[in-house]
Parts: sequence; C-alpha cells; structure tokens
Amino acid sequence: MYVCFGLTPKSAASCAVLNQNTDNKGEDMTVSKVSIIVPVYNVEKYFSRCMESIVTQTFNDFECILVDDKSTDVSPALCDEWAKKDTRIKVIHNSGNKGASISRKIGLDSANGSYILFIDSDDWIEPDMVEKLYTKAVDGSYDIVCCDFYIDDIGIRIYSNQDIYGMDKTIMIKNILNFSNEYPLLVNIWNKLFSRNIISKVQFPEKSWGEDRVINIEAVHYAQKIGHINKALYHYCLRSQSTSRSNGMTFYNYPDLYCNYKMSIKFLQEKYYDISVLDPELSNAINTTKFHLIRNNTTRNKNIMLDLYPESNKNIFHNNPLLSFKKKILLWLASKGIFFPNKLLNIIESMK
Repeated sequence: MYVCFGLTPKSAASCAVLNQNTDNKGEDMTVSKVSIIVPVYNVEKYFSRCMESIVTQTFNDFECILVDDKSTDVSPALCDEWAKKDTRIKVIHNSGNKGASISRKIGLDSANGSYILFIDSDDWIEPDMVEKLYTKAVDGSYDIVCCDFYIDDIGIRIYSNQDIYGMDKTIMIKNILNFSNEYPLLVNIWNKLFSRNIISKVQFPEKSWGEDRVINIEAVHYAQKIGHINKALYHYCLRSQSTSRSNGMTFYNYPDLYCNYKMSIKFLQEKYYDISVLDPELSNAINTTKFHLIRNNTTRNKNIMLDLYPESNKNIFHNNPLLSFKKKILLWLASKGIFFPNKLLNIIESMK
C-alpha cells in the first residue's frame, strides 16, 4: 500500500484525477460496481469455460460486456446465447475486425461500472477474483489493484508473482518495458482492476500487439495508489490457438509493436522532463524491436534507427539478453546507415 512518485512530471495537472464519466449510456442507466469487458474473436473452444468462470463469481454486482470482433466461427452466436441466459451480459458485434485493443475501448465506452476489469476470452478466472479485487480497491482507495496469476500450459501450471511492494513509478514503468522477461511484471492488462477515472484517461492504441504496455504505462502514470493481492486469481492459458500465444512474435508483429512504442515514447516525453532514467530497459525494448525491423527488406531503413528514441542507439551494447553480440553488431552498423551485412546475412540464410 503506497502512493508512488518517481519520474518528475512536467505539470502537476498531468496527475489530476478525471471526474467520473457520467455520459448518457442510453436508456439503460443501471450503474454496476464493476464492468467486465471481454473481447471475443474465434474462441469457440474456450469461450464457455471463460464465461462460466465469470457468471459464477461470488461478487454479483457487475455487468459483462462481450465485444465480438467479427469472429468467423460460432463465437458470435455463443455471445448472444450467453446474453439471453444472464441479464448482466450484453453483446456488441463489431462491424469489422478491429483487434483486441480497439475492441476493449469499444467495450469501455459502453461500460457503466465504477471499476473496469478486462478478461481475455480464452482465459478464465478464479470464483472470487472480482470480489477480492473490488474489495481491495474500495477499502484501500486504490486506482489499480493487480493480482498474481497462473500460466496454464498443457499439463503445466506456472505461478507468476506480481508483487509490487515498494516500487515507485519509475521502477514500475521499467518493469513494464522489461523486454528481457518472458512474463514482465505489470505488463498484462487482464490481471488488474482499474478505477474508471484512471482507465478513461488512457489512450488505447489501434495496433493490437504490445498494446498492454501502452495502456499500463499510461495507467501507472495517472494512478495515485496501486495495490496488490498476493494470490493467483487469473489463469492465462497458453493452450489457446490464438496467434499471439501459439506462435509468439513474428516479423509481422514488430511494425505494430514499433508503432505502439512510438505512442509510449511520445506520452512519456510529454509528461516528463527526462526519460533516460528508464534505461537500460527502455533502450533494450526499443533496440530489440529495431533489430527485427532492420532484418527485413521491406522495413529496413535508417529512419528506423533515428525516429524512435535515438538515444537507444548509444546503448546498443548494453546488457540485453535478447540480442547476441552478433545481432548488436548488425544493429550498430544499421545505426550508421550500413545495411549490407544484414542483406548478406539474409542471402546466406535463404540459401540454407
């Protein structure tokens, strides 16, 4: 339990609390204590498990907003069926596929709860998750409450401890940026309950890769108090066949990740005098993304090295577990506008 300050704000107004959103939501003006927002896309195999874990919560005063992102399987029909069975559930069908980030924002714009919880539709939650998070938030006047979670793979369960005791905002943001961890502390959006006042101030990115980092960096900045529950209440399921979980990062994801980092860099530069205090984590995250972009013919150019936190070019040889010495050499050459070794390496690899 703490109030955390780390980076120096440019303006005290940047930490002002947004007034409760009282916009007219339509004819149904019923206000819930918690709004649970679930983006849904092609999850017919896992959706029932997720929904059962929501509707059987020990905490009842919630609404559940399902945002069907133009699914191509039977997920849209499943959403409608659940809405017929439980009056707390409402469904939004997107006109086109907009991605998880925008779908979450669409759900948020339709929500009326004082607190917001995001759940992925191929995961599930413990029966008392909402009750524990909400009680902690209200009793301690927290803007964000996070909990530990399980990483469920086939036959394997890993406990992820998200303890944030004693961290100031600088350390929190460094942890969000910590690209070297497989499961960075604080980076996920789905193991946190957000005050509506806080999450409504956050700009949700259009690109749905690395979007949780963008959202959490802004939310941590705006929050005055952040709490933690030392218990795993969320199940993050790797057995899902979703692209982001089964295949991991591919080249096609990195341009989106690059755009989202640009959002975060711009935000941090607007809010703080000096963001170099976030190094080496910031430089490592940026340089890892830059490396994967310069390795591809379609995105390889010197602007990649210069238009996003150019200070990271000075930190290429920092300790970065995700970049070998050979990769750092290639990245350093690219920072000097020398791309021939990358092209040659592509040719050699294609011959193999």
